[in-house]
Amino acid sequence: MAVRNGAKYLKQTLDSLAAQTFTDFELIVIDDGSQDDTPGILDACRNLSLVRLRNAQTQGLASSLNQGLDIARGEYIARLDADDLSYPARLAAQLHFLDTYREHVLVGTAYDVLDVTGRVCETQMQPLDDFSIRWQMLFHNAFCHSSVMLRRSSLRVADLHYDPKLSFAQDFDLWSRLSQYGKMANLPQALAGLRQHPDSISINNKPLQQATADEIALRNLQLLVGNQVTLQNVRYLRAWYYGLPVELSDEGKSALKLIPLLLRRTGPNVQKAVWTERLLRHRAINPLFFVPLLFALAPITTLKALLLRFLGRTAAQPERVRPIET
Repeated sequence: MAVRNGAKYLKQTLDSLAAQTFTDFELIVIDDGSQDDTPGILDACRNLSLVRLRNAQTQGLASSLNQGLDIARGEYIARLDADDLSYPARLAAQLHFLDTYREHVLVGTAYDVLDVTGRVCETQMQPLDDFSIRWQMLFHNAFCHSSVMLRRSSLRVADLHYDPKLSFAQDFDLWSRLSQYGKMANLPQALAGLRQHPDSISINNKPLQQATADEIALRNLQLLVGNQVTLQNVRYLRAWYYGLPVELSDEGKSALKLIPLLLRRTGPNVQKAVWTERLLRHRAINPLFFVPLLFALAPITTLKALLLRFLGRTAAQPERVRPIET
């Protein structure tokens, strides 16, 4: 855990760790130059095995977390932000999973989104299996940072750390690189609480965070299919990952031509069906271009989508579309 001026929620976070059903862990806290009552709250923490580091000058999240990675002694490393919560069964459930499935290097969980009072606003599910996770990781992070547990040995093998040059999306970057060394999973239970509040990094710096994630996704996609993928392609594909808008620009249509290629290389069957429906039933897309490509990927879904299109039942999914950020 890295914390900087996190006194407002820190005690609740520490209490959530003290309530874990699995208790054989040490908590490494890197105080990144806090000027509030964070040191006092850590001084008062008596019910956890606490290892404390303090930066006299602020080093930033990635550098602070790397300090924690370097001194960690446990077989596994779990992450938690200083304003989030770990529910009581979290560590035990993830420990059991990694003990059971030795080929996995990382496991996250579903999570609750909390408001400033701790009220659950919604529960976010993430893809569960390695195949589905790798597909989402081409475009978006498939893990809540405060929900992950990973094998320390997997980091040591490749000398993996958070990239200190990145001010945002450091976890998306690290998990993308770690994925080369083993399988990944998410547990279906919501075992973490992600707090949203006006001071959070994700809210205050969303455009910069998204721009960094665009660059990481570009690298992930280019590793799979080469330099034919451009940054502008990535912005459209990330924005339209969960649904296509009613109107499509020519640049957007060009980006969508990459989808069958990506599906052929790595897409899960469920995504082949989802994207076949989207591409063939969208009224702004000429289905003739995609039919030969999609028929080989999902023949039954292709026939169904063509029939619905012929009957005039076109479809778009605008409710979850993000604006294109340039």
